[in-house]
Amino acid sequence: MLGAGLALLGFCCLAVLASAAVPSALLLVPIWLLGGVANGGDNVLNNVLLARRVPEAARGRAYAVFGAAAQGAAMAGFVAGGVLLELFDPRPLVAACGVAGTLVVAALAVPVVRAARAGRAPVAAAEFTTPGPTR
Repeated sequence: MLGAGLALLGFCCLAVLASAAVPSALLLVPIWLLGGVANGGDNVLNNVLLARRVPEAARGRAYAVFGAAAQGAAMAGFVAGGVLLELFDPRPLVAACGVAGTLVVAALAVPVVRAARAGRAPVAAAEFTTPGPTR
């Protein structure tokens, strides 16, 4: 599921990158609709992962921490975006955000795939045997 979440996040980042290249605002609508669908799917996957991985007694706290991190990052992004818009044109900033997000997703894809494979790998029988006398 984490791999699917990364794929959806990557699609969101590609939608941001593609939106920097469109010549008119009308073309933004389908790009942002598709990116929004991917974002919604990622939100659902995040909630499912939290519900599956966090014990029931700690779920409220986990959702609060996750929500606070997301909202805090959004606020920091608005502040950084406001400052950067004073220095740069919007189109290169949007493109840079799309590239940065895509690179981060690509960098995380390799460890996630490795961890998923390791989690599915059969455990060797030798790990369950009791050690014999040492020589």
